[in-house]
Amino acid sequence: MGHVLPVNIDDIATEYNRGATSQQIGSRLGVCALTIRRWLRGSGVAVRPRTGLHSRKHQFNQSAFSVIDTENKAYWLGFIMADGHLWKGMALQIGLAVIDQVHLEKLKAFFGGTQPIYKKLQPASMLNGRMIKQRESVHVQFSSKQLVSDLGRLGIGNSKLVNPADQLSVDLRRHYYRGLFDGDGSLMKQVVRTSHVQWEMNQCGHFAVVNGFSEFARSTCGAKASVRAHRGIYYCSLHGNAKPKQLAKEMYADSQVFLDRKHTLFLEMGV
Repeated sequence: MGHVLPVNIDDIATEYNRGATSQQIGSRLGVCALTIRRWLRGSGVAVRPRTGLHSRKHQFNQSAFSVIDTENKAYWLGFIMADGHLWKGMALQIGLAVIDQVHLEKLKAFFGGTQPIYKKLQPASMLNGRMIKQRESVHVQFSSKQLVSDLGRLGIGNSKLVNPADQLSVDLRRHYYRGLFDGDGSLMKQVVRTSHVQWEMNQCGHFAVVNGFSEFARSTCGAKASVRAHRGIYYCSLHGNAKPKQLAKEMYADSQVFLDRKHTLFLEMGV
């Protein structure tokens, strides 16, 4: 007498052939995916190889950067240039301060991703000659060779030589630079002579990227914003009132996606 399965294999086969994964079916029945695959094979069902979509633990749009043709794509390309890391040609990793966790949620929504955001305790370390205290950070990872390839083609991971903005249409560049600035830029309010307010904007990074931002600032508001080097990192700065406001308006006005705390400062500028 043959072994009797504790479930209806026909129902499992139907569910599997309609696209459900062995992991999904196993989770529902309380058994492991390998057991589901063994049952299917034993019943003559052709089992899909564990590659591609059906073996992927977390789903997301892997072709999001195949073509940069929207505001959101341009913005996230700039942000990834600033804060992203391509891990071993296999995955995109991004880590931020805990205060910016909601921004990682926005990135997940952009990708349509199901990846978890996890917290990590960063040890104290030296950065540009300054001691950074131990701090908590949040991280997310998107594993995909196609995604990494598309980002690499656009210049991510090769920022010493390439500025991705050069590959974008002119109308999308302000969104790219907003993403870059949200990641590696700073906007600060300065009160001088009791009531007079000035603003300072800084952008740091590799030369090609910072030089591109400097040229963008010059074409937008006429600011010189010369590129300088400090401890191996390049940066450019704008100071004053009218020109920082004009540049911030070009980047943030009527935008769909941004880092909340910098957008709040932009609104405080009153432009």
